[in-house]
Amino acid sequence: KFMLVSNNEDFRVETACLNRLDVPASSLRVGMVTGGADSTLTVLMHPSVGHVLSFDPSPLQVHLLHLKLAVAASDLSADEATGFLLRGEGGKAVFKTGLRDRLPEDT
Repeated sequence: KFMLVSNNEDFRVETACLNRLDVPASSLRVGMVTGGADSTLTVLMHPSVGHVLSFDPSPLQVHLLHLKLAVAASDLSADEATGFLLRGEGGKAVFKTGLRDRLPEDT
């Protein structure tokens, strides 16, 4: 059993801890607070992690995670994704053509 408590929302902390574990690929199950979703997405991409349970008392944070995951899985270029997430570039057009089908209906 393993527990990591991090209160600084810095994905580098989780990555450093996961890198120190000597475990097979996709063998870890991780539960974490969603927050801004960056740490959750980084942990999800770690080769040792096979499952992530992300939770947050704020439904808006969970919606943000869904949106960021949809952007990551979309065909948007890095510049388009950055523009959309940071500056809202493309707005409804990006959402309707590239993201809506990748999101849960309640998002």
